[in-house]
Amino acid sequence: MKKLLLIAMFLLMPYGVFNYAIDINTADRAGYTPLMYASKNGYLDRVKYLIEKGADVNRVDSIEAIKRNRRYGLHTFWISTPLILASENGHLEVVKYLVEKGADVNSGNSGKKALMYTSEKGHLDIVKYLIEKGADVNAKDNSGNTALIYASEKGHLDVVKYLVEKGVDVNANNGRALMRASSNGHLDIVKYLIESGADVNARDTPHPSCYTHILHTD
Repeated sequence: MKKLLLIAMFLLMPYGVFNYAIDINTADRAGYTPLMYASKNGYLDRVKYLIEKGADVNRVDSIEAIKRNRRYGLHTFWISTPLILASENGHLEVVKYLVEKGADVNSGNSGKKALMYTSEKGHLDIVKYLIEKGADVNAKDNSGNTALIYASEKGHLDVVKYLVEKGVDVNANNGRALMRASSNGHLDIVKYLIESGADVNARDTPHPSCYTHILHTD
């Protein structure tokens, strides 16, 4: 029922129809608020309207999200904010507006922040904007991953280069960025990280470095 109510609110926004008895920050069973859905889908007009009506730009999805994660056996809880959802899905104008309205660029449950999500997806324009607004390039999530590690794993060389230019630690967490790049076959990133000072003998586990084989493929 609550989800249907949120959908109705979302659809009626462009027409100025709004029931002020409804809490603008109400969340559905997934823990998402109307602002989160608008941010995730890139609807800037709705984002502006909701914030104008009092939506919380730093709201995290509710305890229902934790229950949802437990149902799927997840032990690390990734909880979203409007900024994280907009960043992850590549909506630069929404990201800019949220930040202008006070969204915290360094917030993120379990340590995974907007910069990490957008680096993982390869949205260089948003990476640049978040760093310009104070996002910490060396921040780590609870698993020890940085934005560089996520970008390296997914093969986003342009993002990797920009993060390195901005002073990211290429050897964070025992050189995990280099290992993730190599284990996923991203030779261009492997070469670039080594040129940028990554330790070729670093180990993330007690086993031999996982990237040795790729260095002999070119």
